[in-house]
Amino acid sequence: MRWCFRILTEEQLAIVNSTEKVVMAISRAGVGKSYTAVRYAKKKSSEGHKILYIVFNKSLQKSAEDDFKGVNNVTVSTIHSLAYKGTQAFRYKDKLTGSYNAKDLADDLNMRNFNDAGYLYYLWNKYLTSDYKNLDDFCENHVKGNKQYKTKMIHKLEELWKLKLDQSSDVKIEHNFYLKLFHIDGFKLIDDYTCLIADEVNDYNHLMKDMFINSKCEYKLALGDPQQTIYSFNGVAEDVFGEIAKATGGTKYPLSVSFRIGSENSMVCNHIYNDMSDGKEFVIFGENKNQKVYIKSHLEPKDFDKSCVLSRTNGALLDYAISGAKAGKWLGFVGGINNYKFDFYVNLYFFSRGIKQKDQFFNKFRDWAELLHYTEESEDIELLSAINIVKRHNCKLPDYVKLIKEMTVKDTNKCDMLLSTVHRIKGATISVPVFIGEDLVNLEKLQAQLDILDYENAPESHLERFYKDCEEELNVLYVALTRSNSCLYLNKDLTDYCRKKGIL
Repeated sequence: MRWCFRILTEEQLAIVNSTEKVVMAISRAGVGKSYTAVRYAKKKSSEGHKILYIVFNKSLQKSAEDDFKGVNNVTVSTIHSLAYKGTQAFRYKDKLTGSYNAKDLADDLNMRNFNDAGYLYYLWNKYLTSDYKNLDDFCENHVKGNKQYKTKMIHKLEELWKLKLDQSSDVKIEHNFYLKLFHIDGFKLIDDYTCLIADEVNDYNHLMKDMFINSKCEYKLALGDPQQTIYSFNGVAEDVFGEIAKATGGTKYPLSVSFRIGSENSMVCNHIYNDMSDGKEFVIFGENKNQKVYIKSHLEPKDFDKSCVLSRTNGALLDYAISGAKAGKWLGFVGGINNYKFDFYVNLYFFSRGIKQKDQFFNKFRDWAELLHYTEESEDIELLSAINIVKRHNCKLPDYVKLIKEMTVKDTNKCDMLLSTVHRIKGATISVPVFIGEDLVNLEKLQAQLDILDYENAPESHLERFYKDCEEELNVLYVALTRSNSCLYLNKDLTDYCRKKGIL
């Protein structure tokens, strides 16, 4: 096991020794959440329970399997792996895809109106991640518009469902499709276990929440940090722990003592949240006496030696990678360079110049003008971001990406400069100095937006969406701030904020 401590805190002991049927560990970053889960599992295993430990993705599964070595009667799995087995999704292996977008949907349903296709794509993904088993019930509550338009959209959704379900059709299925089939079937495989431990519950969508609430396991432990909820684009349920507590009568237990961050870092996090998040109480105690927080107005090439840079977006990360490569620094990318879509940006640039690409994505469009039209009509934010990257770097982009590849090493332990987006680094501990990228939320600008918000005249839905977006950006910042167990360097915006607030 990878633990630097063995003695349980009072908070951890309260969870491990709890005899309640449903326990919720409201965790903070670096508090030994996984170690707490291991000790809880050991206790339940000694009582004769068969335990299922559900992790959020494959990368976490390998780490969890190492953690649980030596603990009897524990199965570690992702919910998608369970669903794949439970629904015999191998029947659909020729139809399975890791990428399905609004243009694919439009082509599958012969839709020429990209605005309608974009809305239908939104509804489709919302249904797949919802706690509705019946498509008709979902449509009744979520399809908006006049009667004629609603009827049209409902028929299209029903058609799409049938095409995806048909093994003989060419219409691709997503991983969330067979997960929905698993949901409809009642998550039966999970009922083979008597104890369920679910990690990263803060990232659960409504379907996954339904799985936890309605499974027939005798004992259940939910772990997660609500302030590390940063995947709203995946349909994350709002206040998932509150919903679980309401449905099950479960009890919330805090895990607030962080062994990763120090007191200065925890002071910054506490102040930001309690100042910016509408009065919600937030507490994290930093116990790592070796961690220090520094201020840095801007990054220079000399800062890239044995350090990590975290950014909000792939585009900003590309800019940092260009700077590092130009300075002759060896680069390493968390998860591998292929996860950052640099080649796609290059292909997009050539496509903008009328040069035909082998990438199947570009075969969906006649030319650059149609791609721009699709992006505007469907409101594809990810594609819009990629187009802006192409416009910013223009003809220099192919050479920049070539240089980055030449300066990239596969073994991240051998790089001078480690690079990652915050979303990709979530859950990890970084042992080298961490620099916070300049593209993370500007707290002063956010506060100014809140101050001028027209609370009386703005539509309620607009206010709700705005607050959710603000909260998520604060969460992204918090994840970035809590990755390092050594040195943390604040960017200029954070430095200015902390100085004005008298924090550092």
